[in-house]
Amino acid sequence: MPFRLEGSRRIRLKARAITKNGIISPPAEVTLSKPSNISLVGLSEVRFTASSTRRELPLGGLVNAHEVANADGTVNPVRGTLVYAAPEIREWRIYRRVHPDGDLALIQKSEGNPLESTATGKKIAAGFWENDSLPSTPGTTVCYYAQIFDQNANPSPLTLLGCVPLKGAPLPTPMLTEVNTVASGKDNQPEFVLEWFCDPVGVERFEVLIAQEGGGEPQVVGVVPVQLDPVPFTTADLEGGNPNAGLQTMPGRLDLRAHGFQTGPVGSAGMGAGPRFATILTVTDPLPRSLVIAVRAVGAGRAPREAGAASNAITVTTDFTIGTIGGDPAGVIPWPARPLPPVIGGLREESYGTREGPYLAIPTGTEGPADAATLILAGEVPAGLLVSASASGAQTDISKSAGAPESLFWHHRPVRDDAGTTEPLMPCIIYRHQLPSEAFPNARANLVQCTPLLDRLSWQDLTSPSVRRIRDPFICIFAKAAVTGNSKVAQLPAKTPYLDDADAAIFIKDPLPVIAGARYQHLIVRFDDKGEISRVIACPPVQH
Repeated sequence: MPFRLEGSRRIRLKARAITKNGIISPPAEVTLSKPSNISLVGLSEVRFTASSTRRELPLGGLVNAHEVANADGTVNPVRGTLVYAAPEIREWRIYRRVHPDGDLALIQKSEGNPLESTATGKKIAAGFWENDSLPSTPGTTVCYYAQIFDQNANPSPLTLLGCVPLKGAPLPTPMLTEVNTVASGKDNQPEFVLEWFCDPVGVERFEVLIAQEGGGEPQVVGVVPVQLDPVPFTTADLEGGNPNAGLQTMPGRLDLRAHGFQTGPVGSAGMGAGPRFATILTVTDPLPRSLVIAVRAVGAGRAPREAGAASNAITVTTDFTIGTIGGDPAGVIPWPARPLPPVIGGLREESYGTREGPYLAIPTGTEGPADAATLILAGEVPAGLLVSASASGAQTDISKSAGAPESLFWHHRPVRDDAGTTEPLMPCIIYRHQLPSEAFPNARANLVQCTPLLDRLSWQDLTSPSVRRIRDPFICIFAKAAVTGNSKVAQLPAKTPYLDDADAAIFIKDPLPVIAGARYQHLIVRFDDKGEISRVIACPPVQH
């Protein structure tokens, strides 16, 4: 750097080096003056050199898992104290990084004269910080870093304070549907589609738990084997008698050891973003087997890892000779040997028997119930049993000969049973999730509960008039003429053969608000006498 020196003038120069990532060195200083033996004005060249050393800072301590929520539901922030024995410090900053490959984010800083303590006879500056905006994904590890600045804005190296594993709300519990078809796949091996529904928030992937009746390791292709985490021993295990002590067992079946398999990540091409998930499983065992299967959601990382509660367990039999069709022994006919379901109103539907469906979700019209944006067709009042139905659908009188009003809901046939055997819809719960639409192409599929457990209706018998009156906050009943044709209550499809022998249609209300332009799908989840999920019925999507 050339400088012009004249007479007895002295020049003091200071220089600092700045790295690419913004770290500034302390200043280097030099004083220049013209040598006495030089009479002419001369130029003096000053050279500065700077060097930097890369060093890895030791990893901060990994503390115990931090609960992100208190017992009352409020946020439990991560807090820390920054202490430094440097009175010239004028600013400190706290950064955080989510996951090892995440970006640094500034979460808090303080400027001005720092707090000082003279308890030890020294001036000690302290900074108190907290982070109350924590990631919601369970199992996430957050690392915190600190940096201080002096009065000249010179920064210190970025120092790792420590890493905190976050322990959030439990992962959601999937709802596993029954397997409808066991087909003959490659080399005549049994093949079936395993389908379940689950809220995808916080879920990295799923573990499929499979046990084989009679023992042995299941021979399954389509999912990757994974080591399951051990289960703590109980008092009964210590006393002996449990061959599966310390091992993961199937839900409700302590006699069956679960073998673990994992799916691909949520959001990948093979899994999708949910809440409906499915995978194709092929059984390579040549012998007929009875497999008990359940699914659970897991967090990030390798097994063992954080896992949610297991879903309901289903049984899949890979013997094609089991089952009947039309009363004759036969296997389940695979597609496309079976004719496709008929198309009604532009939607594919199953061929329903008498009083078996279909379960349709319909937008509420301008003259429909004010406390529900969506109605789900779920039953009928047979011809001759309707006495009167209010225009609002809130009150309905039926003949006492109709029996219990709960029996007016449609029934469904269990998997592998003939059409003559059906089960009642109740008890059940209605769930829904949003689907991508033209207005919301990137809609997030969060599974939400729409109703409480519906296991009965609210009704009473009157003597004058002698009728059975139904008034239930989650049910509305309309005469068939009010919901067919050009209806302003709830527009059913043009053809309704399933209501030919009915006087009125029964709807379940979805009281949750909707977004204009959004598209939703409702799920009717039925429970058995033990409170376990026995069937998940997916309604056709509804556009608002």
